[in-house]
Amino acid sequence: MRGFWTLLFAVLISTGAFAQEVMQTKKHKGKTYLVVEYNPAKHVLELHNTAATQWSFDKHHDQKSQLGEQMVFAISGTSINEKKEAYGLVFKDGKVRQQGAKFQDPATFQTQQLEGIFAKDLGGKTELRPSSRYSAADTGRFEFAVESTPVLLAGGAMHPSLKGYAAETTMSVVGTRANGTAVFVIAQDAVSYAAMADFVKSELKVNDAMIMRRDDTAYYTPDGGEVNPKKSGYGPVYILVAKENTGGETVEEDIQIPQDTQMKEITAELTEITQFGKRYVMCKVDPKKYKVDLFNESEDGTRLHDIASVARYHQQKKDKHIFTMNAGMFNENRLPVGLYIDEGNTVFPLNTKKNGRGNFYDFPPNGVFLITAKGEPMVLTTEQYLKANFGPKDVQIATQSGPMMVYGGKFNEAFNEGSPNLNIRNAAGVDKDGNIVFVISIDKVNFYEFSTLLRDELNCDNALYLDGFLSQWAAPGVKDRYDPRYQLGPLLSVIKK
Repeated sequence: MRGFWTLLFAVLISTGAFAQEVMQTKKHKGKTYLVVEYNPAKHVLELHNTAATQWSFDKHHDQKSQLGEQMVFAISGTSINEKKEAYGLVFKDGKVRQQGAKFQDPATFQTQQLEGIFAKDLGGKTELRPSSRYSAADTGRFEFAVESTPVLLAGGAMHPSLKGYAAETTMSVVGTRANGTAVFVIAQDAVSYAAMADFVKSELKVNDAMIMRRDDTAYYTPDGGEVNPKKSGYGPVYILVAKENTGGETVEEDIQIPQDTQMKEITAELTEITQFGKRYVMCKVDPKKYKVDLFNESEDGTRLHDIASVARYHQQKKDKHIFTMNAGMFNENRLPVGLYIDEGNTVFPLNTKKNGRGNFYDFPPNGVFLITAKGEPMVLTTEQYLKANFGPKDVQIATQSGPMMVYGGKFNEAFNEGSPNLNIRNAAGVDKDGNIVFVISIDKVNFYEFSTLLRDELNCDNALYLDGFLSQWAAPGVKDRYDPRYQLGPLLSVIKK
């Protein structure tokens, strides 16, 4: 035992006056702003499409009251056309609800590619990114996403075209922080884009922000009622609801998290690992004793996109099924984004593109997990795979994914130790004894934490990230992490020879 880390958690107990706690009026350089803070630990942030429901803010408030919930704020979320439909993307609960084509003022904004996406993940955290960095594959990890324009701040910087746009108007903005919190800001006075950007960056510590509406922002507070009231049909609206037991007195609770790494055997092949308080499941595979199979379709051509289908396949074949999990990145059609070799046949070619959206491209290099025709497992960067110049039948199975977690015994330089980018994640590595190591996290982890486990505890000098958020695993007779709501791309399974 190498000691303990002690974390102090503040537990807030409700004492009322919640609306006043989240909403503040602030002055900045002679201008007045209404500021509403969203904290996933204290609030529920919902998206409602009033163009479809024709509900008013008052009606939403009445419904929440009947359910015993406290609605503390609501605001119109993006520009709408005469049909009260959003000009851009509106995504919710796994479905695209609207897919607009144009925004207002296209000469000023659309041609500059200033559209952005504000989204909330299934854990309640928010993020904001330019639309060019959003793909259909992202919808799997978001509860909702709404497009608007222009992006006011990206990484703390304004687009040059906005700095020169001196006209002043009232406007509303949504901004996000790295910890997943968000802030809604409404200019009570007419302001320029530069003035609003200066306020949210300097006063609210927001580096990513986007305009929602100009001139006619509609919003609601329990104390003030509706501002710019329209009986219904605001388009997409955000509604903030108070969680129970929030606000007021602080109670401190000590939670001790062990710093050493603990291992607990689940089965002969599976081990639960706890490192720095984060839990993982590992399957260590001797390629001489176990076979690794890849699945994207069955032998009869049936598409396989869920773990249950793979389990049924092995049951029909009377295989000794050990473990199944995600096998790499996939596109909106659930097809691999890169190299995919099955039983020696190249189904999808190597992807050597440098630019794109998602983890496959964002943290280079990406790489390939493979087993050669001679049974040797490898994890190579995409560049190393190219240089290896494998022949048509030299590789038995291969899946390309990204990013590389560890390569040549070093962490990916893009990973940050204290990153708030937490998610369920899974990976494949090869240890120094030539064993294949498959790992999936039970708790949400960042890339750096996961890489530490793979290199320092599991002795993998080379390891490849396979998937995140949607990552699932299953082992017969063992409690698994399997959600039938989500269809997956390529899968891998381990069976005993």
